[in-house]
Amino acid sequence: MPSYLSLSTATIGVASAVLGFTYARNVQLRQAAYVAISPSPLETKITTLSASEISDLAYPPNALPGARTVSTPYGNCRVYEFGPEDGPKVLLVHGISIPSVGLVDLAKKLVEKGCRVMLFDLYGRGFSDTPIGVVHSSHLYMTQILSVLASSTLPWTGVNAFSLIGYSMGGALAVNFAATFPLPVKSLVLIAPAGLIRGHRISMMRRFMSIAESILPSSLLRRLIRSSTEKQKPITRTTEVQPEMVEQKTPSESNGQEALLRVFHAMKWQVDNNQGFPSALIGSMKYAPLSGQHQSWAQIRKRLEAVGEDDHGLVGRKVAVLLGEDDVQIVREDTEPDIKEALGEQNVKMVLFKVGHELPISMSDEVAAEIWKFWQEIGIA
Repeated sequence: MPSYLSLSTATIGVASAVLGFTYARNVQLRQAAYVAISPSPLETKITTLSASEISDLAYPPNALPGARTVSTPYGNCRVYEFGPEDGPKVLLVHGISIPSVGLVDLAKKLVEKGCRVMLFDLYGRGFSDTPIGVVHSSHLYMTQILSVLASSTLPWTGVNAFSLIGYSMGGALAVNFAATFPLPVKSLVLIAPAGLIRGHRISMMRRFMSIAESILPSSLLRRLIRSSTEKQKPITRTTEVQPEMVEQKTPSESNGQEALLRVFHAMKWQVDNNQGFPSALIGSMKYAPLSGQHQSWAQIRKRLEAVGEDDHGLVGRKVAVLLGEDDVQIVREDTEPDIKEALGEQNVKMVLFKVGHELPISMSDEVAAEIWKFWQEIGIA
């Protein structure tokens, strides 16, 4: 005959052990949430500068209109929102290393067309804090996007609430967000998007980043990243661009070079002054959704091809993809067929520009025009 007293005691013992573990784990999680934050330059640098010094910065805190600092579960986040309050809403997500300033010209062009835009600095970039000891995966950045949307006094949620534009890593994040939270995303525009980078193009870099992070002191790691940034300084062109080249979507001298130099100096300033940037960069290289995201892209295709009023498919049943023909990071020869296969060729509007990965920076006018044309075609502009 079983002993019910013994059984009860054993059950209580197991339950106590489980509760004890759960409590201890919750304490660890709470501690991690509070202590592992590297503050942004708003706290570590800007407070030490005079007004004139701040205005001379390559990336001053007021570089974009409508600036605000938003508290999130993983530190403070810098957000910019501007444009007509009743205009169509557009959220722009930047790439792995360039903060919001890289998309400011594109955002302003959309505002000129009547849009209400929102941009933000991803964790560890620009004027956003960096969570340390946290995996810089899609889950982290989707949490940030939700925090950003919730910070507005205007409604940015609900069915077809806003159009989503993602550049580079921001393109991969945009796809993952739209796949996970499909209802608010009215349209999807991807500019040189990551997410489907072929393994052989990124595996070596990820291994290098892992080794560098584990063996190099932070000061040397920062110098290494700064040296890599210096090599990206744009070369000023002295030859004139022919009119027929502009028709082929080639950047004009006046449109491209000034913007590229401004962004280059902003990146240098970020490397030197956002202490969490190296950690965020390496964490993103290791864990962000840069490759192998076929499942999320399949979810987007499913939504594009959904039928019925309750499916809430993307308006127009198409995704716009803008690629640079000379891009050495998001290689067109790989990316174009891979995206068409993932989304279905009939579901993609593909636009090619005769330029490299800097496409939304050096060709903001042309990119804005193509986006607006796409929105007109699907009936939302």
